[in-house]
Amino acid sequence: MSNFKPSQVNLLRSMISMPLAVNQVEINIHNITTLLDDTLDQCQQHEITPIASCLLGDIAYPNGKIHLPLMINKELKLS
Repeated sequence: MSNFKPSQVNLLRSMISMPLAVNQVEINIHNITTLLDDTLDQCQQHEITPIASCLLGDIAYPNGKIHLPLMINKELKLS
């Protein structure tokens, strides 16, 4: 699965007989919803391995330039 939310996992689990093994979830400094929406709790409850994915290109290389430390400082309100 990729980026399935808890309701989607429940629906899929109700439709198939085999256990779900993996849920690839997007998580990065700009998107922490996976930590807040019970996705990881559900993975633990049903022994589904979460695999984190992050599209770093848009964060680290906007316009082809490296700005990751600036983006992190901005997100964390350090600057």
